[in-house]
Amino acid sequence: MKINLQGKNIELTQAIEDYVYKRVTNLEKLLSSMEEGGGEAMVSFEVGKNTNHHKSGVVFHCDCLINVNGDKFYSSSNKEDLYQITKIILGIALGAYLVIRSTQIYNLLKLL
Repeated sequence: MKINLQGKNIELTQAIEDYVYKRVTNLEKLLSSMEEGGGEAMVSFEVGKNTNHHKSGVVFHCDCLINVNGDKFYSSSNKEDLYQITKIILGIALGAYLVIRSTQIYNLLKLL
């Protein structure tokens, strides 16, 4: 699985990189069976600050795009806690993938 991590208006510290890679590695465990069958998965992840000055403090923004064999699952959110937002958007994108995948399996089983 390929992982692309970018920062926007923020320095990607080692702690941020480690946290994101840890979360994405958990995702990789779920997608490994698909890759063993010849498929390919790519995760593009962007973290950043919306503004350098905000009335209520720093607001972070995260985007996550999971591309599995050409099927794209995207999520995005804004929060004051960078680590919380990372878990949320990975969960949303992964949830979308699992719903689509289980629907495909269900449709195949109906044909039997």
